[in-house]
Amino acid sequence: EYYRRAIAVIEEIRGSILTELGRMGYVGDKQRVYSDLIRLLFGSGQAEQAMHFVERSRSRTLVDVLSRDRAMPLAVGDPPGARRLLDDYLAKEAELRSDALRINQQLYSRTRSAFQALRNRLAKEAARTAIAVTGRALEEQELRKLVNQTMQDESVIGFLTHGDDWFVYVWNAGARPRLIELDGQRIKSKLARFLAMIKDESQRGSREYVDAARQLYALLVEPVHAQGVKIRQRVSFLPSGVLWYLPFAALHDGYSFIGERHLVRVLPSLTVFDALRPIGGRHCAKNLLIVGNPITPHAGRLPFAEQEAMTVAKLFPGSELLLGKAATSDAVRHLARRFSCLHIASHASFNSSDPTGSALVLSPSGDDREGLLSVTDVEALRLDADLVVLSACETAVSEVSPGDELLGLTYAFLHAGASAVLSSLW
Repeated sequence: EYYRRAIAVIEEIRGSILTELGRMGYVGDKQRVYSDLIRLLFGSGQAEQAMHFVERSRSRTLVDVLSRDRAMPLAVGDPPGARRLLDDYLAKEAELRSDALRINQQLYSRTRSAFQALRNRLAKEAARTAIAVTGRALEEQELRKLVNQTMQDESVIGFLTHGDDWFVYVWNAGARPRLIELDGQRIKSKLARFLAMIKDESQRGSREYVDAARQLYALLVEPVHAQGVKIRQRVSFLPSGVLWYLPFAALHDGYSFIGERHLVRVLPSLTVFDALRPIGGRHCAKNLLIVGNPITPHAGRLPFAEQEAMTVAKLFPGSELLLGKAATSDAVRHLARRFSCLHIASHASFNSSDPTGSALVLSPSGDDREGLLSVTDVEALRLDADLVVLSACETAVSEVSPGDELLGLTYAFLHAGASAVLSSLW
């Protein structure tokens, strides 16, 4: 009960912080409260309730930022009458953030109470929209429905890391989630070696490389098998901490790589997945923007990127193709929101000192002499895309803060409205 109260206080204070970076920084040293409660709940047989608190501890800012779009549409499935409620909620939130209001403490308290009442109504009457707008984590019954229906043919495998305390949780449809303790110290040692080998082209595919991939599989995934859990062909991994830099498809089970036997995707959280997953039957063949081989002063030409873009265009007749000088950052800014799928084959750069300065390197045009499409630029795109393919170096690399908060290009495209992003860690 004390842990629950502590988390309620943490989240109330977090909700009053106005900036994304401020909220990320605030929760950084408070993850132990969440992890201790999660372990207690699993240990007392309250596994699904534990999963609710897992969701409350993961990537919350990625859901929060969706509420900054004041033109946000209602989620599919929510009643049309909720439009006015959503508008009232957003207006009251803007009022609450006013500097003038904070001078009058009594008025601020009344406004905050009204805002909280609207937040509760929105959660009750327009549940999916509320998740996107308020940053509310999925409740137990919502998680159960998501796993048992939407994700019924796959295994959910997630990780909790805090210092040397490492755990893996697994959840299959029709079963209860399980929490399994891991050897955090050994994993960190093996992981550092494996990541170094991945970046060394001379090591990839070698016997030593496969052996390192096998050792990591034994430490991270085999404990799930040891509990009698069958891992299905489709697997959604939810990394934590340094595991965000691990390509899970490259792990080896002794017979083959995971990516050869399983369909793998990586999720920030189940709440983010539910909020952003596409609903409907749109197809990339009818609405695809392809960008390839930009001509840029920052890096050399990429002839194979042009070949790649042209090959994709042949596979999807009717798509729009931008090559060379036409592959400008301005063109992407103006056209991207019209397409349900984007394929960008270019250079990219990850800025470790300022992740918001990470960028796709495209062709310059007009007043844009750099041709850079930065994280900040991407977040402003307001996409309606089911899939974005970033065929460029380090587009999946992010700065990872405690609470599995991410800053990088993949995060930016999810922030902008993409339902899924295919990107690279190297």
